[in-house]
Amino acid sequence: MWKFSTNNEFSISFIEHQMPLDQISQRYSDSNINFYDVSKSKGLSDDLAEQKTKTSGRNELSPPKIISNWQLFLRQFQNLLWLLMFGAAALCFLTYAYDPTDMLNLYVGIFIVAIVFLMCLLSYFQEKKGIEVVQAFQNLIPKKCNVIRNGIEVVRNSKELVVGDIVIVRSGNRVPADIRILSCNDFFVESSSVTGEAEPLEHNSETADPGITIFESYNIAFNGSFCVDGEGYGLVIRIGEQTVIGQIASLTTNQIETKNRFRIEIERFVKFISLMALTMSTIIFGVGLIVSGGTNVVRLFVTGFLIVIIANVPQGLPTTISTQLTIIARRLANKNIYLKKLEKIDSLGATTVICTDKTGTLTENRLTVTDLWIKDGNIYKNTLRQTCVKKNQRFIEDDILDTIFVCNKSQNGIGNPLDVALIKYANQMAINSKDIYNKIIEIPFNPVRKYQAVLVTKCKDLNDKIDVEFILMIKGAPEILLKNCSEDISMYSEYQSAYDTFGEEGKRVIGFAIKKFRAKASTQFRKNDDIFLGGWDFSGLLAVCDPLREDAINSIQKCSQAGIKVFMTTGDHAITATAIAIQLGMNSNNTELKVITGPELAGLQSNEWDALLEHRYIVFARTTPDHKLLIVTECQKRGECVTVTGDGVNDAPALKKADVGVAMGIAGSDVAKQAADIILLDDNFSSIVAGIEEGRLLFDNLRKTIAYTMTHMWPELVPVMLNFFFGFPLGLTPVQILSIDLITDVPPAISLAYEGPEDGIMQRSPRKSHLFTRGLFNYTYLSISLFISIGGIISYLLTYWLNGIEPSELFGSSHKYFKQGSHNMNLTSGIILTDDEQINIAAQAAASFHICVVISQAFHIWMCLTRRTSIFTHGIGNIVTIFAVIIDLLLICLFTFVPGVNTIFGSQPPPWQTWLVPIVVGIWIWKFNEARKYKIRKNPSGKFAKMLGY
Repeated sequence: MWKFSTNNEFSISFIEHQMPLDQISQRYSDSNINFYDVSKSKGLSDDLAEQKTKTSGRNELSPPKIISNWQLFLRQFQNLLWLLMFGAAALCFLTYAYDPTDMLNLYVGIFIVAIVFLMCLLSYFQEKKGIEVVQAFQNLIPKKCNVIRNGIEVVRNSKELVVGDIVIVRSGNRVPADIRILSCNDFFVESSSVTGEAEPLEHNSETADPGITIFESYNIAFNGSFCVDGEGYGLVIRIGEQTVIGQIASLTTNQIETKNRFRIEIERFVKFISLMALTMSTIIFGVGLIVSGGTNVVRLFVTGFLIVIIANVPQGLPTTISTQLTIIARRLANKNIYLKKLEKIDSLGATTVICTDKTGTLTENRLTVTDLWIKDGNIYKNTLRQTCVKKNQRFIEDDILDTIFVCNKSQNGIGNPLDVALIKYANQMAINSKDIYNKIIEIPFNPVRKYQAVLVTKCKDLNDKIDVEFILMIKGAPEILLKNCSEDISMYSEYQSAYDTFGEEGKRVIGFAIKKFRAKASTQFRKNDDIFLGGWDFSGLLAVCDPLREDAINSIQKCSQAGIKVFMTTGDHAITATAIAIQLGMNSNNTELKVITGPELAGLQSNEWDALLEHRYIVFARTTPDHKLLIVTECQKRGECVTVTGDGVNDAPALKKADVGVAMGIAGSDVAKQAADIILLDDNFSSIVAGIEEGRLLFDNLRKTIAYTMTHMWPELVPVMLNFFFGFPLGLTPVQILSIDLITDVPPAISLAYEGPEDGIMQRSPRKSHLFTRGLFNYTYLSISLFISIGGIISYLLTYWLNGIEPSELFGSSHKYFKQGSHNMNLTSGIILTDDEQINIAAQAAASFHICVVISQAFHIWMCLTRRTSIFTHGIGNIVTIFAVIIDLLLICLFTFVPGVNTIFGSQPPPWQTWLVPIVVGIWIWKFNEARKYKIRKNPSGKFAKMLGY
């Protein structure tokens, strides 16, 4: 598990940050470092670099394990349902070997094996398609980098770098390996992908003090970091998996992957079905042996054991589930959600806690100037300049604009995010004045100084001896600027009010000041001159914020209605984070907003964690990726289903640990995307909420699928029981039973994946029940299944009656009649039936039973579109279900009326009156379901709902 101490463990192997440059030069003598002027270093030779590559490997992370096509195909058979079916097929072949005269055993065995192979083949292609998408997503264009080889700066693939290479990293470049900085100029690096720190920090080549780790020093730039400004020369000290990013990736990939909730639920259901199938087949086979007196053991085994197993096992369910997952994955892709692991959508639907980042997920990750305060005491909100500007007249805000133009290193929208936001604001308000000034000296921003200053003059000839006006333009932290101002503006109530207002709104406040003085144009200035300190004139304040995403507030409200807790994790100060949380509505509905900082988490006891995690909304401020992993772990200990977002490399362990790891597609690192289960292509929190809704819909639709498909169990068993227990002719042939499970039931079941959500799907609490519940069992096995069975028996007996055979005459008849070569059958009505006529009537009766099951299910599917809502309110708008029902009706006609085909199925066209029975059954199923749903709507948590709801 990822621990906070892991950073220190990584740091132990690094010593270069504590070594002076001369020692670095000696240690890496092959690099030929000129530490007086690094740009003139010779670097490694190409031959030496090639030798190092052979011994140390390339600068790349080990790719994720790719399963072969054969392994992927064979993995499809690792399903208890398929193993059970293979067992049934093997018994068929053994039975055929015992009695080769009965070809039915051979046909059934071949049919079962063919069906299993077909289903596994379909699942294989669906999963392979998903894997190919993942690989395409990860196969990025190889990155290039600038490196000094043989004394020449060349561009090479970053994978070709070796330890000892000297690389040049400029603004807009990614750091290609872990490097020790040798020299730099205003080198600002954003390392959030590794350290979690979003603010770009100035790096340097100064030697770190003893006891300082690589994560606390500023002379190491990590692989994957981004240079937002300046230029730096660095020595490659770690490559590939030896880099910090590589070691974190190894920790992530080496974690043991546990079964997801979806797999656990499916296996639980399959075990139940398998146990029921084996139990019932054994019982029926045993009773059959007793009734028959131990004769016809082979026939009893085929019809009483194999067919019962086939009837109990929903052979089409795995393919139906795979298809539903694929359909939902495509639907989610249209909502900017990419599923790496299809089954994780169910876990997303079961989410009880969302642990989300603030920046880029709840906000736009785009700094924007929102407010301007100047010394006239006014605040100008969300505007361009609203004060009156007259030609040739200068206002105090012009000083602010000039400072923005001059103290700014962004170019064409690239650079420090704050500089980009300020220059965009200034460009909207005035013409860029940077070129009218001659820059004399610049004091760059750093975390200690907390301001940036630039000394300029409008004088172009700096050799003049005349006095000219110099202007020192400063921007930075207001409290620091005020200490150097000649007047104590902090006493102004307007200033304090504006400053407090901006802070309470969670905005970042930037102060501006200038200092004008006269000196000789030829004066030589140095950064530490006293002239730069004190006597500044405060100009005003600008408020900058990362705006909330338009739909963020609505998404938070949806989570509240859905009973989902939202925990916001951020590296921001608690005050800023709280302000954003309040804007998001995380303190609404009389809900207490809990705020706690990352450092406080380490000291919490178990009971304190219990109390903390009871809150619906929590802001975790000043957190690191290590804290995020701790939060996820503590939530899971308390039975929460946790969805966590992340974009940095350091987030990877938390993404892997969570029930659902969500990586950012735009801002996310490659390692985070590899560790995650889901990738948000738009980095938007609302996409997670949309995914939760789809996950809940999947679970609902799976229950509907089970409710629909499992109702055929009793209708398929009753004919076998009538045959075994009472000697009736077999009411359904093995091929008819297989056709129900694998052909006619599949299209309507798949159509349920296209069914939209019922009203209120996001107004109920996260589910706590299993996929297959007592209510679902009662509904399928003890209600609808029995209704259809009764209808099937009526159709079956009606067929014989219409052919002149009384039901009483069917008792024990299968032992003597209704088979090839049997004696003539003398009926009580005086009619004598030959063996061919007997077989024909039995085929009509089997067709009647078959028709009743299929058409009753065609009625039943409409009742499965909703779990609680009336079909008359919900409507019949699922066009896929309409086509599925039409297909079923055409198929049953094909199986019954087409010569040759009906012979295979053991069917013959029955009397027309038998077609009326399933219509009556279907109408009764509708009435029963509408009454059932009405009672459940009236009392959703009552006994009736628990007994027959699902």
